[in-house]
Amino acid sequence: QRQQQQQQQQLPLQLQQQPLRRLLQLPRQQQLPLQLQQQPLRRLLQLPRQQQPPPQRVGAGNKKFTNNSHKCSASSSLTSQPPVIHDDCICESATWNQNGVTVAGWNGRGSSLNQLDEPLGLFVDEDAAVYVAGTLNFRVVKWASGASSDQVIAGGNGEGNQNNQMKYATKIIIDKNGTIFICDHMNMRVQRWFKNDDHGQTIIENISCWGLTLDKEKLLYVSDWKKRRITKRPSEQITAGGNGQGSALNQLFYPCDVFLDQDQSIFVADDGNQLVVDQMGTAYVVDYGNHVVRWLKDYASDSIIISQHGAGNGTDQLSDPTDLAFDRQGNMYVVNRANRRVQMFTIDKSSCDRSMY
Repeated sequence: QRQQQQQQQQLPLQLQQQPLRRLLQLPRQQQLPLQLQQQPLRRLLQLPRQQQPPPQRVGAGNKKFTNNSHKCSASSSLTSQPPVIHDDCICESATWNQNGVTVAGWNGRGSSLNQLDEPLGLFVDEDAAVYVAGTLNFRVVKWASGASSDQVIAGGNGEGNQNNQMKYATKIIIDKNGTIFICDHMNMRVQRWFKNDDHGQTIIENISCWGLTLDKEKLLYVSDWKKRRITKRPSEQITAGGNGQGSALNQLFYPCDVFLDQDQSIFVADDGNQLVVDQMGTAYVVDYGNHVVRWLKDYASDSIIISQHGAGNGTDQLSDPTDLAFDRQGNMYVVNRANRRVQMFTIDKSSCDRSMY
């Protein structure tokens, strides 16, 4: 106990006050102190571009799905969709309306066109259309801005492993051409659905995919929580982890999601949380505590910006949030698994420098 007290006293005051589930950000060309390396494993890692491993090819191997007991918590996986944020101009003093507006779902559990069922993945396009991966109705749906019902754009043919089916889709990414990339988790594959097609193509097999994102060159980065690594496809280059399970800075424990910022730095949610990073380098995370928290660049602590009143069904509450995204204006969207809805929280940039937007 005395040794623990001594170690605690060595930490800065801000870090002593942090909760156990903390985010770790690896600054460029800077090593973390030993105390932080020993922190619990629910963390967010940023891997700056110049610290990524050199290119290498690794064999795909024979991956078998043998353990489904852990999984990335549905309430804790990272956003790693690349949200449409290039025009967001979100300054540090920006705030969001604490009362969200429901823009999708909120009509009970089911497969009707106005319902969601166990929604996990979320994407918002440049027209503010909302795309949601429903894990238990085995489909991806699109809610156009202002619509009262959705449109099935992938799946919707029941549970299965055929090319027009899916089983527990956890993450979706949509490129500029409308092509959808889906983490079809229980089928151990990544699928690609071209716009308006009635079936998908398996582009990666035998992978315990939970999160994925696209870079500027339209290359995929995929989190493999079973092999504790992030790989870049199609080259299969390991860009994070791949050194066994652990808490060292070159290891991952259960990488749930991945995100690239505009500098191509890699952010990884390691057993917890969904993340978005804006133009100012600020990280936004949905966490286990039914909050959205914000980590300003170079700050040692976070702040709750959405849902300060605990879990619930109120307009100012979240209930098992699983993903978040921004539209071009900086409005925030959060998908809630437990009450099956997507909420939009409008941004207030009145305190920002008007020259920014």
